Amino acid sequence: MVSCSENMDHVKHDSKLMALLWLQNSIEYEAISYQVYQTAEGYLDVALQQSDWFAYTADDYNETLPPAIIVSIDETVLSSVSYYSGLLKSQLVETERTRQNWMNQVRAKAIKGAVYFLKKAHAKGVTIFYVTKRTRSVIETTRLNLKNLGFPLEPGFETILTPREIDLNGEMRRKLIAKNYRIIMIFGNDLNDFSDEFYETSIERRSEIVHAKRQNFGKYWYILPNPVYGSWDDALFFYDYQVSDQEKQERRLEYLEY
Repeated sequence: MVSCSENMDHVKHDSKLMALLWLQNSIEYEAISYQVYQTAEGYLDVALQQSDWFAYTADDYNETLPPAIIVSIDETVLSSVSYYSGLLKSQLVETERTRQNWMNQVRAKAIKGAVYFLKKAHAKGVTIFYVTKRTRSVIETTRLNLKNLGFPLEPGFETILTPREIDLNGEMRRKLIAKNYRIIMIFGNDLNDFSDEFYETSIERRSEIVHAKRQNFGKYWYILPNPVYGSWDDALFFYDYQVSDQEKQERRLEYLEY
């Protein structure tokens, strides 16, 4: 008979184990999340009063447009950590089907501080847009999940913007919103949530851009931690999605500094 301990050996050596434990059990993570949204709350009235306050500008931006805030969904306002924890324990591989099945269960919990802040911004006349990589096949259950948790949604028009084939990095959706709204803040957990300048660039270049735009963070842009997945990890193996898991792990080890 195989012991429970032996059955869980794959979990003990999985690179995501500590990241998932931190996200689910670390009160430090809760503190960071509250800190992010409370910092934004401190700037909210100033952003609304200053017509030249822009977190994103299209070529034809207009200072007279109504205010809007853009948020990513997963790991920014909703947590999908239990999905990845389930994969780890059951030894399943992440697929679009398993992701959609989990999303359709409407089980995602709210990130700490997100509901309170977005409701407060919405009460002040700010439209909240949810720019997400989730597909349209789960948009109804995503809307229900957000609604059940108290996130503000507009009854008269769609504010959950899913990707199109030509829009994988969110830039076109940001431009679309900027045509009719003054975007005062952007919230995300990945640098791609803020600008297409970060899209599939090297680690060194990402660092250069962050340094150049460092004054945006904590004022116009607000980033939450996501150690489980994201473009930070993809950059380690140069966005080559065909490499094996073993090769990815070897590449990750090469980046450890000591």
